[in-house]
Amino acid sequence: MFTLLVVQVFQLLAFECKLRHGGRLGYIDAISELIDFRKINGASDTVLGNLSSTELYLKRARKTVAKMMRLQWTQDLDIETLDAWGHWATMDELLEEVKFHLPRYENTVKTCKTIPGQVSPSDLTFATKFVAVYLFIKVKRSRPMTYQYLTVDIVRTAKKNGGFIDHAEKVQDG
Repeated sequence: MFTLLVVQVFQLLAFECKLRHGGRLGYIDAISELIDFRKINGASDTVLGNLSSTELYLKRARKTVAKMMRLQWTQDLDIETLDAWGHWATMDELLEEVKFHLPRYENTVKTCKTIPGQVSPSDLTFATKFVAVYLFIKVKRSRPMTYQYLTVDIVRTAKKNGGFIDHAEKVQDG
């Protein structure tokens, strides 16, 4: 009986309230906490048996909703989807961001060369992220590919051939 009620609540949250996956996971966690509270404060054997079956359904529901959430993220964060929604920056907009952060990067590099001990860890982290983002933008601009396959060898090769990123080199090696 309680399990049927939980299923109906989740259907209501999903379809009528238009609650997304993260919100539904929050409700699943809250109900699990309520069940734990009920168990700790004592319950009859019949109630404990019912709560155990409900917990099983909640565990399965949580796994299912988490999978659905990951699938939704994959779809929502796809370049084509972001572009269709008008949420994907143009190359010019991305390069404007690079120009905005360039002085801090240059100052960090200058300090590294002149007084290496004076560079803060946060500046080094910033400089590393700056280089990674810049390379990502250059890679996406020169040739569509998956960023996760960018290797040190590919970057070294790019230095020798005018900045062209050759993804085929990774495919042949890997």
